[in-house]
Amino acid sequence: MRKNILILSIFLLGTLSAWSQSADDIKKALPSLENWVMTPEVEMFNEETLFERINGAAENFLLFDFREMLAVEYKKGDTYISMQVYVHASPLMAFGVYAAERSPELSYIPVGTEGYQEGTVLNFLTRNVYVKIESPFDSPEMQKDIRTLAERFARNLGEPGTLPGLLACFPEQNKLAHSEKYITSGFLGHSFLNQVVSCIYQKGDKQSTLFLMDAGTADKAKEILTKYAQLAEQSPSDIQEGLLTIRDPYNGAVELFWNGKIITGIQNEAGLDAPGLLRTAAGCATGR
Repeated sequence: MRKNILILSIFLLGTLSAWSQSADDIKKALPSLENWVMTPEVEMFNEETLFERINGAAENFLLFDFREMLAVEYKKGDTYISMQVYVHASPLMAFGVYAAERSPELSYIPVGTEGYQEGTVLNFLTRNVYVKIESPFDSPEMQKDIRTLAERFARNLGEPGTLPGLLACFPEQNKLAHSEKYITSGFLGHSFLNQVVSCIYQKGDKQSTLFLMDAGTADKAKEILTKYAQLAEQSPSDIQEGLLTIRDPYNGAVELFWNGKIITGIQNEAGLDAPGLLRTAAGCATGR
């Protein structure tokens, strides 16, 4: 089942590079840092043992096809920097867990595919690897050393690539930067909305959520939308290709556009041009 989900996810979100980092690649890429000593032992955790290191947070990583985590420390006197390197099955899955832990308000920096730093906490994404670096010893010098460590490590890991697949299909106007998400299952709380990419659009103080999914076939898309209509106690006969609205009993009105295997939708609190956004996103996704 896990293998099938992975294959389908990669298919749904567009062409992704086959390149990915293994645990051995990552060990070789660990950088040196002047005046700091890296601990000789690199701790390794897998799906069965990850909870031993991060306890309750492990489940969030396992949702995104986690494979291995490497943990290492850099020490200088009584201070230290800890680094955790999470390896996922694909760039899409690594993005999913990275995006789940970030927010648009953070201070983003050009490290890897994307990264951010807040004081002595620095997280970044590069291909199928999600890196978390932090230290409890906050100072301008420590912040600088952590940034240097991250930049060297990202460089050693190689070409960072770009954000995966259908994320490029969200129109730019009014889009809130760094708000993109990938949800493996249960989008909007519904079991039939799976493998969805979404992002937030803002106009004034109002926000709208635009989402996009590739159902694989037009028949599967109709099946999903029929289930949605039944949940909303609407007639399945209303489900035809083109624009439609579902009166979601839990999320309010959801405007949708169905085009073959592609479904786009919006919770439009900001009052945006929903048909235009939905059609544009669907047109881009259809061509991928």
